[in-house]
Amino acid sequence: MSGEWIEYHQKTLVVPHRPLLEEVIHKVQTPIKKAVDAGCGTGADAAYLAAQGFDVVAFDSSQSAINTCRARFAESNNVKCVNHCFSTFYFPPCSLFWASQSLYFCPLENLTTFVQKALTSLLPGGVFTADFLGQRDTWVGSEEKSISFCQQSDIHNWSELYELLQIRETEEDGTTIMGQTKHWHTLTAVIRKPL
Repeated sequence: MSGEWIEYHQKTLVVPHRPLLEEVIHKVQTPIKKAVDAGCGTGADAAYLAAQGFDVVAFDSSQSAINTCRARFAESNNVKCVNHCFSTFYFPPCSLFWASQSLYFCPLENLTTFVQKALTSLLPGGVFTADFLGQRDTWVGSEEKSISFCQQSDIHNWSELYELLQIRETEEDGTTIMGQTKHWHTLTAVIRKPL
């Protein structure tokens, strides 16, 4: 693992859960509280989900991130931290599939298959929420990063058999947590499996 990812994980240790997660859990229409946190990093979102009564499977391809999560949740019975990449994850049935800013790093050739498997893993009334990079993002086409991107039409295609609750498109100049200036173009999708 590169030193850049270790430094990234150290910086995210102090970052709280994403506020969007608070909105999304209220869109789940099943009493079963089972969640997947895809690309969990150091576990801020998994910690919030566990505090809300969810049993969480948190996975990341970074062994350093998983080690941090295992230490963080050593006393928790409802968070399981596993080291998997997007192509090896096993997709347990869940009521919430959460992929916050992680699918940027899913290989482009695997993105559609991953999203379809995640949607299929949802229980009736379950919700899939993920962030995707749009085509105008600085990282798209970068030779130094293996980056995935999509368009709104891809999200509409993926959600044909589901309820597309929201696509939030954001485009702005900003910085990364590492302090690098970049142009952000993101799409956040919230999709629910019908009852």
